[in-house]
Amino acid sequence: MWILLFGCCVVVAAIILLIIFCRSSEGFESDSVWVINLTRRPDRWKLASQRLQNAGLTPKRWNAVDARDIEAPNNKLTVTQYACYLSHLTLWKHIYNSGVPYALIFEDDLKFAPGITRKDLEKELQIAKGFDMLFFGHCGAKQFSSPVVLPGYAACGHAYAISRKGIEKILNSPGHLSLPVDMIGYNMCKKVGNCYISHNVPITNQPKPSTPVYGIVHQDTTLGSDIN
Repeated sequence: MWILLFGCCVVVAAIILLIIFCRSSEGFESDSVWVINLTRRPDRWKLASQRLQNAGLTPKRWNAVDARDIEAPNNKLTVTQYACYLSHLTLWKHIYNSGVPYALIFEDDLKFAPGITRKDLEKELQIAKGFDMLFFGHCGAKQFSSPVVLPGYAACGHAYAISRKGIEKILNSPGHLSLPVDMIGYNMCKKVGNCYISHNVPITNQPKPSTPVYGIVHQDTTLGSDIN
């Protein structure tokens, strides 16, 4: 009987080790890649989802708050800024409550730079260990081609990773309701955050945005704004 019990314990231990190995080899947990998308724009979800899958990622869709359905709470934010803020805020809270250590968040106008795949994102995440936020795409910060990532902070919230610790810092910061979502991460990183920005791989086959965007994930300027 003791031999049988020992054998069962060995089998259970082997299964646990196999699960741990498989999870570690995946790089991203199944609940950690999200695309923020309006219900009335399934076309943009389809395009964003396909682009992420082509890069080796399996995203989930997060329902964006529609500016047509709400009113701004104050005169510091427009209704579209408030809708964008709520879209990211509700997702941050969901991520935090889910218990995953971090998540990747994309808006549905994302566009990968040429040659960028899942492995590039994993490499940046590995180098930026202990991050609060990692901006895969950014504006308002310098562009550089080497090294892969640098400590820093930036605006733009179309492609980033955020940790539970980073979410805590944002939610505990006073006055974040009065800021556009692009500036919330910027301020947190500038004041108390351990944040990183990605190196730049340019996109040349589309119109230039009004605000220069750098990184390895850009915004598809051919799609136009979808927040109004």
